[in-house]
Order: sequence, then structure tokens, then C-alpha cells
Amino acid sequence: GEPTFLVLDGKPMLKNLRFEHMSLEDLNESLQQNGINEISLVKYVIKETNGQISIIKEDQAHTTTRENSKPSVALTA
Repeated sequence: GEPTFLVLDGKPMLKNLRFEHMSLEDLNESLQQNGINEISLVKYVIKETNGQISIIKEDQAHTTTRENSKPSVALTA
């Protein structure tokens, strides 16, 4: 499988959230657990093929690339 974008440029990808059986509440809870209170501060949230969730904040996206970045958080689904 491929990683699934759950948030892109601060906007939730509702179709992808439904595909991954996640609600907006689930997404917001994951963000809040990691000190993020506004989804607009997030560049990407990606559900990896291994089930982990990677959060890249807007300020991290300017200094890292997907290939060499370490996610802010790795959660199991």
C-alpha cells in the first residue's frame, strides 16, 4: 500500500480520513496529544503503511524534506 495523507496544507482530507476509518475528532485528539491545537499549523499528517501517523508541522516543512525528516510523532492506529 501507499501512505495516506490525512491533512495537506492545514486542511483535513475528509475522503482519506473516511478511508482510514478516522473521524475529525480522532485527528484533533492526536494533534492535541502532541501539543498542536490548530490544524492550520500542520503541513502534513500522513498515515504510514505500517499504521503509524506522522505529523509534520508547518514550520518543520520549510527546513526538511519528506525523505530526511523525522516525524513529530509516531502513533499506532
